Amino acid sequence: MSIGITGMDATKEAVSPFRLGLLSNMWVIYGSLLMIALQFCVTHIPLFNAIFETTPLNTWEWLKIAGVSLLVFLIIEAEKILRRGRKNKL
Repeated sequence: MSIGITGMDATKEAVSPFRLGLLSNMWVIYGSLLMIALQFCVTHIPLFNAIFETTPLNTWEWLKIAGVSLLVFLIIEAEKILRRGRKNKL
């Protein structure tokens, strides 16, 4: 899940996805949604649980994953702000 979210953030190294528009690259959006859907299937469909030896996650665990993903996104955004600030000083 974190990879899907940071994938949207990493499309441009120095530009925020909010400046570009969150829906500016639909391939990244589709890929992220597909990845999240597949991750959900692997963790919640019994056949996949048996194949991949996984167990379903509860709501709290999904919230922790979403929180870490958001944290990674915010760290990347903070780094971009710092980089822009340094370039403006030079």
